[in-house]
Amino acid sequence: MKRKFRTLGVFSKKRCDGSQIAGDQMSELYNELINKGFRETRWQYIFEGQIGGLVFPYNDGRNEVHVRFYSDRIFSEYEVGRSSFAHFLGPFLNANPFLLDLLKDSVSDDSYALLGEYTKQYRLKDEENALEDWDYQKQTPIGPANREGKRYLLNFELANSLGRFFQWKAVVPITGVMISVFLGLGLGLPVFLVSLLLVLFIYSKLPAMGCP
Repeated sequence: MKRKFRTLGVFSKKRCDGSQIAGDQMSELYNELINKGFRETRWQYIFEGQIGGLVFPYNDGRNEVHVRFYSDRIFSEYEVGRSSFAHFLGPFLNANPFLLDLLKDSVSDDSYALLGEYTKQYRLKDEENALEDWDYQKQTPIGPANREGKRYLLNFELANSLGRFFQWKAVVPITGVMISVFLGLGLGLPVFLVSLLLVLFIYSKLPAMGCP
């Protein structure tokens, strides 16, 4: 069964701030990840049944481990950081083995048992099962296709390299100022100032490297 997109995190605060995480074991898993440096973010897709989502800056923030909590499962992905539009160009990898290893000695037996159950393959959606596993110990290169043959525009390594240079924090100001100038020339100074303020507001909310 495929997972169903519901909304964006910027429009669904409660699904991003941990307020819907319930139960002692689920709460312990969530809080322990925060203790280990995972962060809440509203810059994420929200899928059906999702009750929380945490992001961990990895590899100096160029990559991220994104953990989504659902009412019936937990799934984590290793990805090019959302600070760059290259985030959408390369493959996502299954980071559940990393998550199991990370929390192995950090939570109670009951909480770890829940994690083990909620990350089992039979609980995952089709798109999640199709992802290649992230070899976090050897960092094996990953090609531009998943297990079902779905191809991405770039392989992971190339998308990761491009991500260093094409950051939203660099692209948006340049593009936004150009658009503001164009609008100002055609519609006058007030429109230029309003559009420039809008660009500054958007810039302040964008994810940055290491700050998802």
